[in-house]
Amino acid sequence: MGVERTHYVIVGVRFKYDDVAERPDFEELQDEMEDNGYKVEITEKNGLTMVSDGMNGEYVVIGRVLAKAIDSDGLDFTICECCEASRQDIMHAVHSRLSPLTGCVQIYAFTHYH
Repeated sequence: MGVERTHYVIVGVRFKYDDVAERPDFEELQDEMEDNGYKVEITEKNGLTMVSDGMNGEYVVIGRVLAKAIDSDGLDFTICECCEASRQDIMHAVHSRLSPLTGCVQIYAFTHYH
């Protein structure tokens, strides 16, 4: 079995994997908004996408995908503009879906291994 990579730029909230995975609605969250790293299309629900590290159990990031690239495609140059109003909208959407979990909205650029 090989390891695939998907590169993301997401404005959203990063949680500890266990904090989200222990929720009774975790499977529902996965069904609704877990992105498929093997597809170019972005999975989203109400503008939110979830990327979870099921391999190592280190993180769950939920937010708006600004850029995505599969494995060796690499990311194009992307201007990541995120005004305060947009951050507030994302924070409200994430926190209303994952209450009582809270976190800070940031712009994350990372490689997701799956």
